[in-house]
Amino acid sequence: MDQDTLNHSLLLAAKENDWPLAKKLIEQGADILFANPGGWTAAHYFANHSNDWALENLMVANPAVLEQQLKTSGCTPANMLANCNNNRFVFFAKQYPCILRHRSYGTTPTLRFAYSGNVDVVIALAKIDPSVLQQRAGTLGTAAHLFAFKRDAWALSQLAAHYPEVLQQRAKGKCRYPLHILIRQGRHAFLDIKQLLEDHPKALYYEDTDHTNALMLLGNRPYHMLLSMIIKPEHVRHRNSNGDTILSYVRREITMYDAIRIARLVRPHLSWKELYQLSKRVPPT
Repeated sequence: MDQDTLNHSLLLAAKENDWPLAKKLIEQGADILFANPGGWTAAHYFANHSNDWALENLMVANPAVLEQQLKTSGCTPANMLANCNNNRFVFFAKQYPCILRHRSYGTTPTLRFAYSGNVDVVIALAKIDPSVLQQRAGTLGTAAHLFAFKRDAWALSQLAAHYPEVLQQRAKGKCRYPLHILIRQGRHAFLDIKQLLEDHPKALYYEDTDHTNALMLLGNRPYHMLLSMIIKPEHVRHRNSNGDTILSYVRREITMYDAIRIARLVRPHLSWKELYQLSKRVPPT
């Protein structure tokens, strides 16, 4: 076969995920960097099939296969392997950390794993390059924000256990913290959120641009059981930068009934007189 036939045959073999045939064609002289007009290479096709073994062999033959991009999206074989949620991506990232910065449609491999809920790989990639936790998917934010948007309290707690600073990251636009997003998304596994708050109590007081903190968000009725598990007198006494306590916020934004319900949770420790004072907003001076 001539060179052109070998090259196109290699692409066909890769498209069918036939590594033994592809290997024979490469041994006969097929160019592993050959791409069709759309930018697809043998590495792209194998990565798209999540065939990490074939991709590893191509990488050993020529590491440049990991850098080739599709014409339209800029997607590399590394991006495709991440899109398939293949855990062996960590192996490739250890060999060539530069692939952690590859972007396709605005996302990086780390963000793709976060979107898939694969917190173990996200943590492993952060150990290779901690800056991946700062990467953002547009207005959706970082990997921590993606876990929150996916309502994955357990994944967020696991990530925060290794990198607590992710709880202080703000999403662009509304400046919401991951914990705020998680709570606003609706009811979740209460025990996972409880563990998260017990491990990182300061996260309760991080404020959005509207001065709302996570403690106030827990004043919503669906979280009554969770709030009853964690609330302490110091939580009720805390005032945000706008002069609100959880009682004054709930009384104004939700209902007086809900504010009384929360007050009863700490009644043995605080008098009704003090609770009444705490139910009023004190404008900052």
